[in-house]
Amino acid sequence: MLAMTLAFALMAQAPEPPPDIWTAVDPTRVCTISSFRRLGVGTARPNDAIETVLPLTVDGREVWRIIHSLARTIDDVPPTGAVPLDVYDLDRATLRPIRSEHRSPRPDGRPPVVTRFVYEADVARRLDDRGEEIERVALAGRTPLPEGPGSAAIFQAIRWREGLRFAAHAVNRFEGTGDARLHAVTVEVTGRSVAAVGARQVPVWVVAQAAADGSYRTVYQITVAAPHVIVGATHSAGNRRPFITEGLAMAQDPGCMATTD
Repeated sequence: MLAMTLAFALMAQAPEPPPDIWTAVDPTRVCTISSFRRLGVGTARPNDAIETVLPLTVDGREVWRIIHSLARTIDDVPPTGAVPLDVYDLDRATLRPIRSEHRSPRPDGRPPVVTRFVYEADVARRLDDRGEEIERVALAGRTPLPEGPGSAAIFQAIRWREGLRFAAHAVNRFEGTGDARLHAVTVEVTGRSVAAVGARQVPVWVVAQAAADGSYRTVYQITVAAPHVIVGATHSAGNRRPFITEGLAMAQDPGCMATTD
């Protein structure tokens, strides 16, 4: 009887698990936006990049296409003509991931390294350059949280406030193999701050996304005003030097009015 009483007492003290992040996602909040960022702040050779969130129809399906591309001129495009590119397509009605493709040029001029995934109800499939499956990640009914470019749409879709904390799962596109790519993560608001975006000081939410196994943590700065734009991020993984991104400028569709929620 004493053991049962102690068990009930421990259960009563245990914190409730955070809700799934998809319960807070409102696809109607997403707007067409563009932002200009500096990647690798503090490194010897930082790069400037453009992020765009665009509504498109692809193969008859309405999607949000989010694109990360380095900002280059004709004078500094490498001789191969290849420029790093990261693209994520989300279903416009639900924001569920559909496909992603990352292209990274090789320094020797060979064709770029392509990392391509398609996301289905119970599986994420990695495809080769010919579109043939080379790897599977079992999702077990979980809808993965879009990462990389996909974050730009998902984070717009949430009405951020103090104390928010969510559970989610994310597919690591660049590390691991098979089911080991799927990570449980938490996403939580840790406070508010102010970020420099060009010559402006912009109020931001500080939002941390961390893998439950401790393999990585990304701290985002997301504008308090909606549409919520990511204007800074610090990504930490293992013993590697943190990778820092800073916002330089941002713009939005004039038909999507800013609010402060």
